[in-house]
Amino acid sequence: MLAELPRDDVEVSSVVNFTPNFVDRQKMKMIENKVLDLLVILESLRNTLYMLKRRCENQCLGMECENCTCGRISEELEERILENQIDLRIAKVLLKRAQGMAQLVR
Repeated sequence: MLAELPRDDVEVSSVVNFTPNFVDRQKMKMIENKVLDLLVILESLRNTLYMLKRRCENQCLGMECENCTCGRISEELEERILENQIDLRIAKVLLKRAQGMAQLVR
């Protein structure tokens, strides 16, 4: 929320006095639901990345594999898994913030 800062001669409580309405509550609930959806998507992506990495490692023939790219693919998948873990942490923080804001507008 944006509000004008009070001048020195205006009381702060009159500027901060904000009463949320139904639309405000509805918008916060929609944001919270979107962040929950994001968490589900990111967790599903994490599981898919782990599965792909495991399958890649299981299918590799090691020394018998000609022009083997399994190692590079596995490393790339590992990088994506690490990025996904960061995204998951960020999404969890967003969820906590959204829930906190939802509490404020109740």
